[in-house]
Amino acid sequence: MLKNSVKIFYNKRLLHISLPQLHKDVYNPFPEYKEPSLLQKIKGLKQFPEELKKLKEETQNLFRNCNDHFQDSHGKTEVLFDFKDEDSLSKWITKSDIDFDLGNSMCNLSMTKNKTGLFTGYINSALPQDGRVKYTGFCSMKSMRRLKAFYKKDPYYIGESTHIALRVRGDGRKYSFVVNTPGIFDLTYYDQYIYPIYTRGGPYWQTVLIPFSKLVLSSKGRIQDQQSRINDFYVDSFGINIYDGNDGPFSLEIDYLAFFNDAYHREHFAYELYRVPTGVKS
Repeated sequence: MLKNSVKIFYNKRLLHISLPQLHKDVYNPFPEYKEPSLLQKIKGLKQFPEELKKLKEETQNLFRNCNDHFQDSHGKTEVLFDFKDEDSLSKWITKSDIDFDLGNSMCNLSMTKNKTGLFTGYINSALPQDGRVKYTGFCSMKSMRRLKAFYKKDPYYIGESTHIALRVRGDGRKYSFVVNTPGIFDLTYYDQYIYPIYTRGGPYWQTVLIPFSKLVLSSKGRIQDQQSRINDFYVDSFGINIYDGNDGPFSLEIDYLAFFNDAYHREHFAYELYRVPTGVKS
């Protein structure tokens, strides 16, 4: 155990949190508070009526949809994202290694004439000649975090859904679907659940069903030895990555992303749940 630290059991994993860090992150989340300027206060007052309107709509939707969880929803599909207009594209951002000064790959997300999203780019796995970067050649698209009234986080609730459904048309390359679930500590901020997407290529569409029970826990791109099922109550955002080690152009057309419920899917978690023994010498 680390000096001046405490043990915290979070998400079925044992974390060592230093006492100064614990004090800063939990007990005193705003240690360097600065008084807002007069201009910032006026801007905040102007936003107040708009945020109240959002709060009213959220409350009405809460009571309007409260009976959905008690209905038989086998085969129910809840579309989270489509790409019918420019507003749908604004909910996504694209990143590649060139944005972090780690390589020369590039990517872009656009809308086709058929009102679908088109994730395109070029993978370049040539390492920069700086002696610092060891791995490169990746591109990604990620959904923006949802916010409720007064800028509160609005996570996705899985509920009765059992699968993620995507309708895509690819180029035969392998992609990775990502579900971002950052925890309350900085050590778990990069927690993600991933699952591979194998595209067929050619002119035909394919519907990909990804069971929540088969999502694999990873952190900073590394699969964790100790696995756990995804938290049904906190899904922050979604993403699609390509990092297959093959240089060249790629193209993935996306029609929609949705939650899907299969009432006959009984599997809770597909992988072994055990604690990795500590203090054992190899």
